[in-house]
Amino acid sequence: MQKLYTWSLAHPQKLLLLDACGAFISAFMLGYVWVEFQNLVGLPETALYILAAIPMAFVAYDFLNYQQKDAVAFKALAVMARLNVFYCLVSLSILGYYFASLTPLAYAYFLGEIILVLFLARLEFRTARLGNGESRTQ
Repeated sequence: MQKLYTWSLAHPQKLLLLDACGAFISAFMLGYVWVEFQNLVGLPETALYILAAIPMAFVAYDFLNYQQKDAVAFKALAVMARLNVFYCLVSLSILGYYFASLTPLAYAYFLGEIILVLFLARLEFRTARLGNGESRTQ
């Protein structure tokens, strides 16, 4: 885990690019794949499109900050970490609303996505904090 933190501190722009790639995959899965196979997840198209739009906005934000200097990239990572947590909360809210219609595949997919996004958010929070010279203890 320490190697991952060291890498992210040395390459904050690449962490933004990694976030953008993950957000694009989420948007593609939610806005195209799961819409085509809606019966396999149990969410209506509207909910899937809402969930897909959020990561597409994240892709744009990540790319806007990808070419920035380290100081800006660290600040962008702090914002992105908060946005990723927000996305998880929105996802959980929508899943809660449609709880009765969800399939086991939907539970598995969203649980995996939320775990992965929260792991990435934690890495982004830590990288932003350490990159801005805050305490290295955790």
